[in-house]
Amino acid sequence: MKNQKGFIQIPLLIAIIAGFLFVGSAGYVGVREYQNNKIESPQLSEIDKLKQEVADLKIKDEERGKIIKELGTQKSETISKPTSISASTKPTTPKTSEATPIPEPAVIPSQTKTEASEPQSTQSTVQPPSNTTNITPAPTTQTQTSTTIQILLVNITSSLSSAQIEWQTNIPTNSKIFLSGGNFSSKVYSSESGLSTRHIVNATGLTSGTTYSYKIESIAGDQVVKKQGSFATKLDEYTVSIQPDKTSVQATGWNGVTLKVSTLKNGQIQSNQSVSMVTPDSTQNDTRTTSNLTSTGSGDWHNTFTYYPKTVGTHKLLFSWSGISKSVDIQAVEYVKTDPKIELRTVYQQDANNSSYPVEIPEYPIGYQNATIAVFGLSNADEPFRIGDIKFESDIDTNKLQAFAGSSLINIFGHDAPLNSIGTQYSIKISNTTGIPIGTHTFTIKEIRAIGLTSGLYRTVFGLPITFTFKVK
Repeated sequence: MKNQKGFIQIPLLIAIIAGFLFVGSAGYVGVREYQNNKIESPQLSEIDKLKQEVADLKIKDEERGKIIKELGTQKSETISKPTSISASTKPTTPKTSEATPIPEPAVIPSQTKTEASEPQSTQSTVQPPSNTTNITPAPTTQTQTSTTIQILLVNITSSLSSAQIEWQTNIPTNSKIFLSGGNFSSKVYSSESGLSTRHIVNATGLTSGTTYSYKIESIAGDQVVKKQGSFATKLDEYTVSIQPDKTSVQATGWNGVTLKVSTLKNGQIQSNQSVSMVTPDSTQNDTRTTSNLTSTGSGDWHNTFTYYPKTVGTHKLLFSWSGISKSVDIQAVEYVKTDPKIELRTVYQQDANNSSYPVEIPEYPIGYQNATIAVFGLSNADEPFRIGDIKFESDIDTNKLQAFAGSSLINIFGHDAPLNSIGTQYSIKISNTTGIPIGTHTFTIKEIRAIGLTSGLYRTVFGLPITFTFKVK
């Protein structure tokens, strides 16, 4: 074993020696080569020098590019993690005097423009010192309204003395409106809706027929928006109301139409007003003033006019008040005379029990008071009338006779009986039967003269003479 070990160590020793010889020879060759290059370097051409300088510049550009890239990485990291500062803190500006200067490359006259511009573009880049901190300002905390207020769709509905004003805003606001005009001077109304997009104001106490200007003011946050405009209240409405008692009448000149005329302002009847009437017959034109104004007792104030057409045809009557006019047509037809006619009525007597019963010939004992011997009526005529006088005859003392219109004692035996016959019942009575002979007696009406209340003419009563019979027992 020992011999084997020595055998192995001998080749190893030989290899080590050979290695030293190889290294030594290589070093010698290298030294010689270096010396040769050193000796020949001064002899290098001018082109080789330029190439060497360009290579050096590229190396420097690569180093500057790395520095710029590192600065960009630091900036992005600083932005992604902003540092909170107070409002009074200002961002720190790096001082250029602390930046590390970078030597400028030498200018090579024969170099192209592209090659010369590349190193110059890096000269403005300054690397901040290592102790510089980049600070990004914190976002402001002030609240800002992202949407601008708009006032939209203003709608106004006005009446005589009020107005409803509606408008909308594109975002919820507190709104109000200022009104000026009439008896208002910048009167303020707040929206009844409060904070809302739909707003409404009901303005009252306005004056009719008046123009009002308005200014809407809407507020949201620190925003204030205004909008102006105007509107007018309704004008006063004046009307004339005409109520004739008939629209057709006979053309007599005395048969008339009665018209009740009322004046209204905004639908309310007005008192103490002056109204004029103009007719085809100028002699009948009339003006009714305060003294002629009457009321029915229910506040229905009116003026009363009467018109008497004299010719057949359409008669237009024009009524005017406060600049307002209204007309009504009256038809005048041909006159047909109608006189009244006597109509017999039933006589009633009372029995011992004071019960009434009808009789054809009444009978009364001597000494009976207020004994009814005749009852009659008169039909209507073409005009109202009253009885002027009655012509009669009887076989009893006429001083005992009395005439009644209804229950009222009247004098129909003279010429002054003031009686309108329409609907009236007349009766003839004996004041007291004492002194009248026992037996059958008569009372005859020979003629009744009626007087037309409109025409003033006498009217003859038809159906005469007529005789009434009675008995005294």
